[in-house]
Amino acid sequence: MISITTSRFATGITAMMTITLAAASENTAIVPYTYLNSEAIQTITLELPRKYPNFVEVDSSQNLYGLPSAGTDQDCLFDNSANGCANWIITIYDRIKHNVSESAQTFHELPEVLLSGALHGDERVGPTTVIEVARLLLEAAQCESYVLDNVDEHKSCQLELQRKGVDDRTRRWLARLVATRRIIIIPSANALGYYRNQREEDGIDPNRDFPFDLQDFSRCMQTVAARTLNEVFRDHLIQLSFTFHAGMEAIGYEWGAPSHEEPSPDDKAQNILASRFSWYGGKVDQRTYPFGDMNSLVYPVNGGMEDWAYAASWDKSHTRPCDPKTYNGYTQDRTIYEDGTLRTFNMLVETSDSKEPPIEELGSNEDLFSPDGAGNGHVSRNIRLSLLAFDAVQPYVTLTGVNGSDILDIDAVPHLQRTLEKCSHAVQVSNSDAVEVEWTVGGAFDVDETNLVYGARKDMEDSNIMYCTTQPDPQQLDTWIDRIINIKSGKGNNKGSTIQFTVSQKGRTRWHERGSSPLSQLPIRDGAFPSDPVFRTSIDLSSFQEGDEIVIFAMATVDSSWNSSNSAPQSHIVNARTNTTWRFTNVAGMTIQGRVRWLSPPITLTVGGYLEEVADPSKSITQYTQNETSTYSDSGASHLVSIIHLLLIGVIGSAVFLVLRRRTLLSKQRSRGNSGTSRRNGTGYASGKHNIMVELETLPLGMNSHE
Repeated sequence: MISITTSRFATGITAMMTITLAAASENTAIVPYTYLNSEAIQTITLELPRKYPNFVEVDSSQNLYGLPSAGTDQDCLFDNSANGCANWIITIYDRIKHNVSESAQTFHELPEVLLSGALHGDERVGPTTVIEVARLLLEAAQCESYVLDNVDEHKSCQLELQRKGVDDRTRRWLARLVATRRIIIIPSANALGYYRNQREEDGIDPNRDFPFDLQDFSRCMQTVAARTLNEVFRDHLIQLSFTFHAGMEAIGYEWGAPSHEEPSPDDKAQNILASRFSWYGGKVDQRTYPFGDMNSLVYPVNGGMEDWAYAASWDKSHTRPCDPKTYNGYTQDRTIYEDGTLRTFNMLVETSDSKEPPIEELGSNEDLFSPDGAGNGHVSRNIRLSLLAFDAVQPYVTLTGVNGSDILDIDAVPHLQRTLEKCSHAVQVSNSDAVEVEWTVGGAFDVDETNLVYGARKDMEDSNIMYCTTQPDPQQLDTWIDRIINIKSGKGNNKGSTIQFTVSQKGRTRWHERGSSPLSQLPIRDGAFPSDPVFRTSIDLSSFQEGDEIVIFAMATVDSSWNSSNSAPQSHIVNARTNTTWRFTNVAGMTIQGRVRWLSPPITLTVGGYLEEVADPSKSITQYTQNETSTYSDSGASHLVSIIHLLLIGVIGSAVFLVLRRRTLLSKQRSRGNSGTSRRNGTGYASGKHNIMVELETLPLGMNSHE
């Protein structure tokens, strides 16, 4: 059982303290970005699995797929792995949480995103960007993984990340991306071109080398760059991808092929995503990225990677197997695609007008997560684009609070697996007639409908939705909901009659063009990334008896407008959130299952009584509580102490006033001695026939799971 909350009162105190510290501290190290050459990229890449072994795998396409190396023994002299230049592939995911032998289903169902740093070797912003993205994600995830078993190391890395401008809230969000996605990074697909600072690979343009909309199919897959990307796409089911280029500034999406003058079947969703990428990138030289379809905004090409990755699995009239002659050929079966292989939103990011802008225009880590940050530049803006892509690739719903106490999102803790036992006992509280529950929705834009589902554990366990390791089967979920509705209308038997649905709400996520709604009531410091929406409702427990266990889920439908065009969408990312019949599994077992409803991990309420002793993982997190609480005193500069003292004096004065006002109620609770039936983190509540009690392992001050 994982039982982890923190008082909203304490969270508010610490949020104000954090803002004060951030505003006054001069200890944040501002680090300008600088170009990484081929040797630096390889050195950093090969260091990643040694430094972060539980989060990253690194290999070359030569070793993984038996591909040749481009170049001669005079190229990439630093590389002993190949006669020429190796093509490195970085794969980031939580290798413990999603261990293929122990958690095969979650391993195969992870949503996948790809970053390609450079198809054209003289376009220099992309490779540096994607390496900096990898380092940022992995450092945050590694740090957050120490929550459970290495308090001292967690404290140390937390301070180091704060010094780099990554606050606690942002660190947990970055860790969540690593813990719940698979991110594939190819720093320089055109490794030879990047080393030589040339557009082509040995005279062949890799971005005209893909089997889509060509006249001569012997002139595709001629380059190692194209073959590397082809093999990666065959191995995975990639929903969203960026291919970084330069020579102009733009975010382009399909179509970008001469044979397609009409909008793509996914044009609406592509436009929404591109517009938000443009916004989150912010302004460089007073300009945000223009965005639109590539035919209109850039120019159409034959054999481009973007349209190939989007449509080669379903637009069969414009693709055929390749029969190249270079590098002793490439068998045609490698370019015969399954129906689900190539249905990717593969967006072209033209990073800058100059193919190699001045180093002072690359930006820095200052206010990195804000589109209006002081350190914005060509690298920093594209780091943010990448992070938004990782978040938006799949919706998620998270229960965040009960009666003002925050709940730890177990999905966001690296290495903490969503087993049935841990998930179904995520939080345990005792309560009375009503409980206020909060939740949030992420990985989407429009929250079309969201509500809570709750009922007695016995009824939930008899259903087909008590899934904790994965989302439930969408057809089974729909059938179950219809059955409960029939019960409530007097039809069918009464099995499951305790199950209730709260009134539906609508909202917007942090990525929406009009901002998140409903808004969090907690302050967010300037320069931070946008805050999540916070949905709230009270649930009626008057029909339950003391000792009953009540399971609560939050449920949401999102982005239904993406599937409202005249043409049926063909992409994975649209159908995965709007179409329950959409399902593809490739030969490697990677799976995409379409859904309309998304469920949170559940929590459990117990009416009356005490909590049982929490399990060992929670005890580890209690140590984490002490660690993070002490961080503020350890990391704050000495000249801030007086400011914090003044702030605490004001807060304590307010608390004393509230306590005096409630003395009458509390005196009744005291008369029960130390029975504990009305204790909530040192403060009492009373409502209805049962006293409200929350007795849970606490998170550190300021740990707000609205992330």
